[in-house]
Amino acid sequence: MKDRVIFFALFLGLFLVTGSCSKDDQTEIIPSVFYQSSLINPSIEKLKEFYDGGYNIINGNVELTRIDSLIDLHYLANVDSIRGSLTIMLNDDLISLEGLNKLKYVGGDLSISFNNIESVSALGNLVEVKGAIVMNENPHLSIVEGFNNLLLAGQIIIGYSSSLESISGFEKLQSVENSVMISKCLSLKSIVGFSQLQSIEQSLYIRYAQMLNEIYAFDNLQTIGMSLKMVSLGQIIDMKDAFRNLQYIGGGLQLNELKSLQYFKTFNNLKSVGENFSISYLYELKNLEAFQNLTTIGGQFYVCGNDSLIDFEGLDNLRSIGCSVDNPYNYIANNNSLTSLQGLNNLDSINGISIVTNPVLADFCAIRNLLIGGINTGGLSIGNNLFNPSYSDIINGNCSLNQ
Repeated sequence: MKDRVIFFALFLGLFLVTGSCSKDDQTEIIPSVFYQSSLINPSIEKLKEFYDGGYNIINGNVELTRIDSLIDLHYLANVDSIRGSLTIMLNDDLISLEGLNKLKYVGGDLSISFNNIESVSALGNLVEVKGAIVMNENPHLSIVEGFNNLLLAGQIIIGYSSSLESISGFEKLQSVENSVMISKCLSLKSIVGFSQLQSIEQSLYIRYAQMLNEIYAFDNLQTIGMSLKMVSLGQIIDMKDAFRNLQYIGGGLQLNELKSLQYFKTFNNLKSVGENFSISYLYELKNLEAFQNLTTIGGQFYVCGNDSLIDFEGLDNLRSIGCSVDNPYNYIANNNSLTSLQGLNNLDSINGISIVTNPVLADFCAIRNLLIGGINTGGLSIGNNLFNPSYSDIINGNCSLNQ
């Protein structure tokens, strides 16, 4: 009798455990089916054979170049991992990437260029690309969106796409091992996203996008290993919260030809620029309050051609400026509204400076203590300003036309 009770208890327990596991709780395990070579420019017939084989992992590269009648990529619909690179290029009939919806991993580069695709949303499940993501010369691509499951990428290059108007997404991307480059997208109006990106090991370039008028991106970026360059962005007025957490740039900072930029409070946590600091041809910029925590510039200080800049308010914490390897001088030149060097008062180290052709500049008193301490190398050059005191004039207190 005792044995029957024990058996019944064990049977009941097993029944309860088994019964509590519904089909919804079970994850379907898909067996790995390896394609043990590369898939290089296959015919449509070869792609059909590949699809029928049910392969989901490719141990090689995939190259789809100049393949006639390739309209979409449904032949790759089973693939979730490509151990090498994926290249999709020069396919005139290709209008859709549908078929890449299961793809999660690319071990090399992902290059999509010179096609007639209209969307890249099929790449929404991509998690990691070890190499570069390259999207160039896709003339019908108006929106780059998605990539919202992407965590890691070696590099991101988007450019030379005449119809591209918007870049958004990349919301889970945390780091880029190389660079992010967005260049020569002449219709680009907005960049939104990259909100979790914290580090770029090399450079961030946003260049030659004359229609760009908003950047709601890069707000959690903390470090850039090399350079940040923003060049020829003609319509942008306010960068909102972009770069608000950026603390360190290992290379140079170049802001050039942002001709409409007026509101500039986005670099408030930036402490150090390792190489050159270049602010030029920002015609609407009145001050440099955005850089209120900047303390050191390792390379050249180049502030030129800023028509509305009045003084250097905002650089009050700047202590040290180096010089360029190619040029021992730092430059403050051709700033048509600059009246004073106020804001450079706490600067105590610099390697040579040229202050020239600022037509209303009349007050040099902010650099008096700097000159008393002595310029490291390169000397001081002053000329073609409203007031042009000598080195000794400034040291002796004759540093302002209004005294």
